[in-house]
Amino acid sequence: MTPVLRSLPRVAAYTWRLHWPAALLVGASNATIMLAAFAFKRSLGGPEKWVPALIALWQAPWILTPLVSGWLSRVHPQRAWRVIGLAAGIPLILVAFVTVEPVLDGKAGEGIGAFRLFALLLAAHYTVSVFYIPHRGALMRTNYPDAVRGRLYGLREILAILAAIVMARGAQSLLDQDPRWLKLVFPIGGLCLIVAYFLKSRIRWRRQARVVQDQGTDPQHLRLAFANRRFLIYQLAFMLYGFGFLMAWVLNILYIEDELALGYDGFTQAFSVAFPVAQITAMFFWGRLADRVGVVRSTAFAFGCLVLYLIAMPHVTGQWSLNGVAALFGASMSGVMIGWALGPLHFAPEGQGHAYTAVHFACVGIRSVIAPFLGYLVKEYFDSYAVGYYAAAAFMIAGTITMFVLARSESRATPGS
Repeated sequence: MTPVLRSLPRVAAYTWRLHWPAALLVGASNATIMLAAFAFKRSLGGPEKWVPALIALWQAPWILTPLVSGWLSRVHPQRAWRVIGLAAGIPLILVAFVTVEPVLDGKAGEGIGAFRLFALLLAAHYTVSVFYIPHRGALMRTNYPDAVRGRLYGLREILAILAAIVMARGAQSLLDQDPRWLKLVFPIGGLCLIVAYFLKSRIRWRRQARVVQDQGTDPQHLRLAFANRRFLIYQLAFMLYGFGFLMAWVLNILYIEDELALGYDGFTQAFSVAFPVAQITAMFFWGRLADRVGVVRSTAFAFGCLVLYLIAMPHVTGQWSLNGVAALFGASMSGVMIGWALGPLHFAPEGQGHAYTAVHFACVGIRSVIAPFLGYLVKEYFDSYAVGYYAAAAFMIAGTITMFVLARSESRATPGS
């Protein structure tokens, strides 16, 4: 056991003993979800015009976050993990009943199948998964003291990413051989998710009654969040970033499969190996930068790095250049994720963190309904992936400028104003 873990308080050490294996299982399950849109196109022969809808379904349910907080406030927190686990995992297990057939003389892993049923099962999984992040945050706030929460969250993320890399490479090797392995890969992801959430359901919550009561979102606090001008500017910057991110993610799926003619091996090398390895490597740098210059300014720099990724992506011609651009993408996203997680708490007055986080999540859902379709439509209208990526870069540049403008005002403002 490392010195960091040996020095944990008793409740934190008890929680971590069940939390770390659950993190590995969640990471393994996330690896299958990362492949979902690519599998829809390649293994099931899904129409490319459906891909934006599949990307939209990934985060659109987050609009419901304020309602989710209300449900969590009425349910026993340990029982909630079991309900969420079964409801999110069973749709993935049911992928076993999706019909898939290889395409004769097709590319590696290419197939046709019941893409509508697959999309429906993914939609069910995504809708239930909206409960996961706020409940995970509530558990960590309750059982991990401030002094150790950050490092344990970071360690949890590293374990989940490492498990996702291993799972993704294993899934890729199967799916490139035969698309029918889809009927096994996704159910395994579903089982991993259920077991992970049942492990978390065994964790007893410290000061449980107080936590359950505190999970609700006060409507008055929501109104105060919407009245916070600086917080709204922060959300505007993230909205612009999100448009660029989601527009490009749709283009990534189509560009890699159609233009670069790469299969699962090529996709996972880039987005399930190069991307997460760079993400882990850069995490310490972005964390230190956020501590030195503030979370707003560090997020602005991360957005700026993403502009470079978006401009470079249409010039990718093969596997090695794709891996390099994916690594830039992953390293930049480390900084974005720190801003995404800590930003609402930076602006929220004492006792209003849940409301600010709920607004933050709902904005993610709103942009997810629009941005994927916009990216696809721009690409189709101009018949050019490059124009689509440059349009996404324009949104990212606008988000970067907005975040820098907000950062300049930080020293002249008081928290919660």
